Amino acid sequence: MAEQNFKEFCKKAKNRFKNGYWLNFTKIKEQKISEAKLEGKNEGEIIKTLSRIAKNEVHTQCFGVTSDDELYNKVVEILNSDEVILNPISRLIDEKYYDTLTDSEKQGYVLELGKKYEKMRNKYYLEKEA
Repeated sequence: MAEQNFKEFCKKAKNRFKNGYWLNFTKIKEQKISEAKLEGKNEGEIIKTLSRIAKNEVHTQCFGVTSDDELYNKVVEILNSDEVILNPISRLIDEKYYDTLTDSEKQGYVLELGKKYEKMRNKYYLEKEA
């Protein structure tokens, strides 16, 4: 079973390579970096953002799970737990991702998580009622 999953994982990686995913990604990265230089922006931030995008795309493609699916599972875990959780959003934060953000990006990330949490919490209670 594990061997089959590994083979599927390798096959998907080979297909990404054959279909030019990484060549296209490199071209986009170089284009965005040159645009950032012209605009006087920090190119390091552009690289981090593009890396996060690529990581999410590859993860979704390989495992068939979107980050929203994972987030919903965490929300369900929080809502099903017996303990009182005063700040559930703090439990949803991806620390590795959060540490790469600027202060303004961190604020936006937490606000977005709050919106997603509210939607997922409502979805959870609707499913629970049905």
